Amino acid sequence: MIPISDELRTAMKKAAEDVGNPYQLSLKAGVSNATVLKWLDGKTSKIYEKTLYQLLPWLLIHMSMEELENYQRTVEYIITECKLDLARVDESCCNVESLQERLDISEKLLEKLKNFLTAKKWKSGANGKIMADPVVSEAVPITESGIMPKAIPVLSFAQAAGYEPALEPLCDYLQETSDRTAVFYDVPENCFALEVSGDSMAPDYPNGSIALIAAGEFPQRGDIVAAKLSNGQVVIKEYHRSNNIITLTSINPDGKNFEWHCKEQPGYVQWMWPVIEINLKPRDRRWAQRKMGI
Repeated sequence: MIPISDELRTAMKKAAEDVGNPYQLSLKAGVSNATVLKWLDGKTSKIYEKTLYQLLPWLLIHMSMEELENYQRTVEYIITECKLDLARVDESCCNVESLQERLDISEKLLEKLKNFLTAKKWKSGANGKIMADPVVSEAVPITESGIMPKAIPVLSFAQAAGYEPALEPLCDYLQETSDRTAVFYDVPENCFALEVSGDSMAPDYPNGSIALIAAGEFPQRGDIVAAKLSNGQVVIKEYHRSNNIITLTSINPDGKNFEWHCKEQPGYVQWMWPVIEINLKPRDRRWAQRKMGI
């Protein structure tokens, strides 16, 4: 994690004013409004680098060159991923349309950012590396596909159990509840992340894995799903359906399974959505395999 300096915190406050308020800034960063308020109040002294990636386009115009040099790798990432026309930045010829579309910012803020980059003389060297006079450092590789990383709010099983779809939109609940994020690529709308708890899905998906949940989508047979049962319990299982009988099974033979008739027991689950991607640590999976004697 990166320490939040006084100047960085001041830049956050000014950025919140630029976009409207701290809540709007939280939407840009992909974190909860409560987290942003803690940054601004000084109650949180550090920030994840991946979260700073999300915020930096709005912070750049409020930071001195000396301060930016402390975050130069992050600055390089933003400039590279936004595909600025760095070779012509000294002529104020940034790729305006690409930048505005990727960052989803107003024309006014875009102009301020473009002028800032021009004034700071960010440019690309002959070998493709990115330089800010007079400091030079390694460039972050360009994502040729154009797919941008996105910080997704993460919920624990206990936090996910508190979500009631009939009472509030998912986005509002995530803003109020989630206090951290995980980075995924090419993420569809209305997704959140869930931290796997327990060993029922081990060794394939060990405890601590981060699952990307496609809220609102219907699962298909064989999908891994996250579900909230009628008793309030949240589980991650493998989904099967045959003749209106739904079965949620564990990969671990010692894990608990669930089965019900969807027509006769329609309220057995409060919500159930497919897992479309999982981040896990190979060492954790190897440890789970050893634990299970595999």
